[in-house]
Amino acid sequence: MVIGAILGADEFGFGTSPLVAYAFGSLPTYFLISNLVAVPCATLLLYLVVALFLTTPLPVVQTVVAQMVVSVAKVMNEVLRWVSSLPCATIELHPTILQTVLCYALLLTIWAMGWRLQQRFQSSKNELT
Repeated sequence: MVIGAILGADEFGFGTSPLVAYAFGSLPTYFLISNLVAVPCATLLLYLVVALFLTTPLPVVQTVVAQMVVSVAKVMNEVLRWVSSLPCATIELHPTILQTVLCYALLLTIWAMGWRLQQRFQSSKNELT
């Protein structure tokens, strides 16, 4: 489940890169590494926060869960801070709206080519059987 979430986040990262560059003027170069930490930690934090609310009637247990929330958040923030301090952690870009649209056209073309190749592969595989 976590691996699927990481892969999905990476696909999302590639798909939103042109828009991120347009809106913020920079692109993170280590987002794959960051996702390896952020996705599992964020998932764990979500479950821990639910547990935090559910343990409201048990203050001792709730305190332990709260400490776990703080610990996981600290670890995640420290690792992400370290990743962001690596050399070339971001690329400064200032694309125009036309360049952004052209990037999406290129991404769509690459996706369509991949989909078409997959369809051809599937049809040739079916013909062999």
